[in-house]
Amino acid sequence: MFAMRAGSTAEIQQLADEIFSAPRWVTAIGAAPARCRLRVLRFGPVIMSEWEADEAVQVTAPDLDDYNIGLAPAGRLFTEQRGIVTTATTLEGSVYRPGSPARAWWRPDTRPVTVALAPGALEAELESLLGHPVRGPLRLSRRFDLSRGMGRSWSALAGLVHAELCAADGMIYRPMIAERLWASMLGGLLLAVHHQYSDELNEPAAPSRPRSVKRAIDAMEADPARPFTTASLARVAGISARSLQDGFRRHVGVTPMIYLQDVRLGRAHLELSTSAPGAITVSEVAHRWGFVHLGRFAAAYRRRFGLLPSETLRET
Repeated sequence: MFAMRAGSTAEIQQLADEIFSAPRWVTAIGAAPARCRLRVLRFGPVIMSEWEADEAVQVTAPDLDDYNIGLAPAGRLFTEQRGIVTTATTLEGSVYRPGSPARAWWRPDTRPVTVALAPGALEAELESLLGHPVRGPLRLSRRFDLSRGMGRSWSALAGLVHAELCAADGMIYRPMIAERLWASMLGGLLLAVHHQYSDELNEPAAPSRPRSVKRAIDAMEADPARPFTTASLARVAGISARSLQDGFRRHVGVTPMIYLQDVRLGRAHLELSTSAPGAITVSEVAHRWGFVHLGRFAAAYRRRFGLLPSETLRET
């Protein structure tokens, strides 16, 4: 989805309220009113925005609920969160974490680009890369180097997506391309920015899991809404239920049913956080992903993501 609006800070804030899951307050810093333009591209769980103003402008998020990356292809983007001030330049990106207020400001010579990631999307990608559940939020470093290594590669990928902001007929509007691009942006960011799982993510690949365990995991990932049981997964894996449970404990660290619940919670969270307001209900999402008891679903969801499913849905 692409959207663009030009006008006063109030008009730009209107578009921001429609796009982002948590409020953004857009204000001019000086006495003079500012004329602004905001371009937004949403693909999957990623929202890329390009901001422009003819006066110094500040954007405040009083209750940030997603990860945000600040980039400055030219000029400087200043950010502050929890009293820590960072500056995004052509050589360094800045990172805002969910869970506390944040603000960003810039002068007219800067046209900042921000990348917002839907709540839970980065954790879900990390789980896919590591092969086991993780507990968020991720403690991402507040800044990262764009001049070399993984940071440079990620910056180049972000630049490719940024170019699509002005190309309504670009490949990113094809779903099969968009899915690969947003997955690459999530995975690349996890490699480019340091966090508590970085060492594990950069370790040499562990010995392959037994084929039986992998068959069960592949079946759950492919169709998590299916009413699997340990016995039915064992049949898919071609081994006994007891052997499957033992294999999961040794090679995955959780039981097959806990793994399945984590996959379902991740899919439910992604759907709740990316759906249009009023398009779905919590009950519909829960049942779609195999949760029969709404109370237990809500409790497990809150343990995993720190908020109720209804709260996620209200913020979309």
